[in-house]
Amino acid sequence: GTKEIEVNFRLLTATHRNLTDDVQDGRFRQDLYYRLSVVTLEIPSLRERREDIPLLTPRILHQLDPDEEFQLTHDAQKALQEYLWPGNVRELRNILQRTIALLDGNVIDAKALNLSPMNEQSLSQDAPPPPTIPENITLPSVGDAPVSLKDLIAQTEREILRQMLEKTENVEQAAKLLEISKGWFYNRIKKYDLELPNKKE
Repeated sequence: GTKEIEVNFRLLTATHRNLTDDVQDGRFRQDLYYRLSVVTLEIPSLRERREDIPLLTPRILHQLDPDEEFQLTHDAQKALQEYLWPGNVRELRNILQRTIALLDGNVIDAKALNLSPMNEQSLSQDAPPPPTIPENITLPSVGDAPVSLKDLIAQTEREILRQMLEKTENVEQAAKLLEISKGWFYNRIKKYDLELPNKKE
């Protein structure tokens, strides 16, 4: 048989996505969102709070090896401060774990950290080009009547989806190229009253 057991627990979840937008766009279940969304804590990325690195580093090192007292040289601390940390605190922990696993002694220098050479310029070169506003979207000028940003975003989104449908003539392919679900694309087609391509799916 079965027996119900009463439990009392607190569920903690984390995400890098904007769930409010995902709920509105149909990419995340609304009922689940309201079950989870009791207290929300927004934590900036590690690169936006570099002052935390000197505080986090010794704590993580102690967690990894409580019996050893590690010392970071000045160049190691400088390297940690200048690194961009695309993987945030998890990457910091992984790098420190790798470092002490290969370390001979207890002094950590920049060479031991072996951080990949990254800077703002190289990051910007690897990043995709910024999105451009479709030609038929007109931004308001000084003296014009105000226009809602939400409306402008909707117009831009509609135009992008329209152009993708025109270009691919296939909803599934267009959705794949935009890295969105086919179901979400169909919802937007209905919302913006877009014409479906004549080509069969």
